[in-house]
Amino acid sequence: MSTPAEHRQPPASAQTSITESTTGGWVFGAALAALGLGLSMLRVVGQNQRMVLLRFGKVVAVRGPGLVLVIPGLRRGVRIPLGPARLDLLWIDAVTADGVPVALNGSVVATVTDPAAQLEAPRSPGAIEAVAADQVRTYVRRRTLAELAGPSRDELAAIAQNVDRRVRGWGVQVSELELARVEVRLGAELIRWASQRPCTDRNGGNSTVDATSDRFHGIGTLHQLLTRGSQRLGVRVDEDGRSHVAVYGPDDPDVPAQTIVLDPDEADRLADMLHTRSVSDRLVELERRVVELTREAR
Repeated sequence: MSTPAEHRQPPASAQTSITESTTGGWVFGAALAALGLGLSMLRVVGQNQRMVLLRFGKVVAVRGPGLVLVIPGLRRGVRIPLGPARLDLLWIDAVTADGVPVALNGSVVATVTDPAAQLEAPRSPGAIEAVAADQVRTYVRRRTLAELAGPSRDELAAIAQNVDRRVRGWGVQVSELELARVEVRLGAELIRWASQRPCTDRNGGNSTVDATSDRFHGIGTLHQLLTRGSQRLGVRVDEDGRSHVAVYGPDDPDVPAQTIVLDPDEADRLADMLHTRSVSDRLVELERRVVELTREAR
C-alpha cells in the first residue's frame, strides 16, 4: 500500500524538462539583453557628419560616416556637422573713414574642416561671428560712406580671407562673406557729412551745403541747412534720440513755421535717401519730402 507522499512526487522526466525550460529562458533573456546593450552602443553617423570620441574630455578618435561603437562610461561621442553653415552678422556698429556711424547686416559661410580641432578649440559661442564683425569694422573704418554703397566681390573676398586666417586654428574655414544692408541714422554725423560733400550748382561749379550744428543743454542738437531751393530747414535730435524737422518761413528766420516729429521709420527713410543719391538730388528730394510732411502735419 502506497503513502500519500509517494502519490505527490512528480516523475523524474518532468523535473528535468522544467529545469531545461528555465535554463533556456534565462539564456534567451541574457542574449536579448546583450543584443540590446550592443545596439545601444552603436551610433549611425551620416555622410556629412563625423563622430568625435572623447575619453575624460580629450579627443581619442574621429569616426564616420557609418556605424560607430560608443561604449558608455568609457567614451563619449559628439556629432560634428561638416556641411557649410551660414552664420548671420546682425547690427554691426561701425564708423566710416569720414566719421559717419553705420549699422551693417550680413552673413558668413563657415565649414568645419577638422572636427577634432573644432571641438577642442577654446572659444566662446559666437566667436566666429565676433571675428567676422571685427574684420567688417576694420573694412568700414578704411572706407568713406560713399564707398560703402556697393562693395566689390574682391573686397568681400578679402574680408572673408582675413576672417579665415583667424579662425583656421579652430578647424573652421570661412569661404564667403556678404554685406546685405548698410543703415545710416539721421543724426549730427550724417548732416555734417552731407555738408562737406561737394555738389554741382546751376553754373557748373562746385559748392557745398550751407549747414551748421549747435548743441543746446536740455534740448538736444540742432542742425540747420539751406537747400538748393533756398528753403531753410532744421533737424533737431533731442535727448531721447527722436528727430524733429523744423521748417522756417520768410516772416521770422529764428522761429520755425512748422515742426514735424519724425517716426524712427521715417527718419531712417530720409537717412537712406540722403546717402544713396548725389548731393544735389539729395537736397531736392529732402526739400520735396519736407513739403509733403508739412502738408500731412496740417
